[in-house]
Amino acid sequence: MGEIKILEQVEHEQNAFYDPDKANNGGGYSQPLKRTNFEYEGEEYEFVYDSTSCGDFGSRFTKTLYKNGKELAETEVNQVDRNEVYRYGFHWDNPLHLEMYRAGLLTKWDFYEEEEDEE
Repeated sequence: MGEIKILEQVEHEQNAFYDPDKANNGGGYSQPLKRTNFEYEGEEYEFVYDSTSCGDFGSRFTKTLYKNGKELAETEVNQVDRNEVYRYGFHWDNPLHLEMYRAGLLTKWDFYEEEEDEE
């Protein structure tokens, strides 16, 4: 099994009004956009974390894996809008996804669980 080699990480704040003192419900929410380019088993990938979360009003973000500009997997969480969305595209049985977890790019909450279909 290969390991992930980070090639480049870039992060910037998308909310021009970001203020940690107003981050819960005052409009100063942190809404980072993080891009990570990495190599795995000789192939290059891009991973994008795009947050438009709204503090106490809920989380709203996507975590997307690309190879050559093509989307391979995505997790989407939206607790802000009226119709909440929880869509998980990463799988524990995928060696690349597991290495992304080990590298700290994904959390256990980003993974699809079969029990979700049984409800």
